[in-house]
Amino acid sequence: MSTVELTGVSKRYGRGRIRALADVDIAFDQGVTGLLGPNGAGKTTLLRIVATSIAADSGDVRLLGRDPQRSQAEVTAVRRELGFLPQELGYPSDMTAFGFIEYVAVLKEWNDREVRSQEVRRVLGAVGLADQASVRISRLSGGQRRRVGLAQALLGEPRLLVLDEPTTGLDPAQRADLRRSLSAVAHRSTVLLSTHQTEDVAALCERVVVLAGGTVRFDGAVTDLVATAVGQVWLADEPGEDALVSWRTGTGRHHVVGGRRPVGADPAEPTLEDAYLLMLGPDAQRVHTPS
Repeated sequence: MSTVELTGVSKRYGRGRIRALADVDIAFDQGVTGLLGPNGAGKTTLLRIVATSIAADSGDVRLLGRDPQRSQAEVTAVRRELGFLPQELGYPSDMTAFGFIEYVAVLKEWNDREVRSQEVRRVLGAVGLADQASVRISRLSGGQRRRVGLAQALLGEPRLLVLDEPTTGLDPAQRADLRRSLSAVAHRSTVLLSTHQTEDVAALCERVVVLAGGTVRFDGAVTDLVATAVGQVWLADEPGEDALVSWRTGTGRHHVVGGRRPVGADPAEPTLEDAYLLMLGPDAQRVHTPS
């Protein structure tokens, strides 16, 4: 049985006028899966359903072998083994990093004070904030606050870890640290993360799911998605006239994705971003603005 199983799951907002998910069938097991998609694709809705933050309008949801739509007891049982970092997380400004994570630990029923304290220090260390434990959250940088949010999600080594835009506000070194932490967690847990950073998915994820318009556009290995772009990416002296997207690189040549091969262009090794943009088709303009 998979850690997460969604069958025919749909969700609408605005009295049914806005479709967020449409009959999604998907399952997730141990390892790291990246969710890619333009804004409004349904990524956050899918993650919130998996995190038991909202309920699906229709379809079946199975999390850790349980049905959270059956009873509150089932929801509570799932949450004991779940870590969740939402896109926006409120932080009481008068709390320290240690105090906030300890507060979350109390809510998760870590009742033994000594054991709880050890766990809070463990997760702070895991995200590189051991030396910031006594600093008030209001004095932390945006990236540090984001890492506090990740630390609370790691409490108790959850079997299911759900992360919505975990790299927001992190510099390259911090993102590398995050990848290291998540790769270690993935040996024992199912990790789902959404991001707009294709390089994070390429570096960390074994599997990628592309969402667009509330439906699954692609589901498979990262290498398989990259392979779909072979023969459709070039380096050229001029932008392609009918390219899906193109931009001028630091070498002075243009990176051309899609369309006909420009005159004199050289084939280029496609990246995950190239394949992702081609998968989106006309929606690609929403996630990449040529420079």
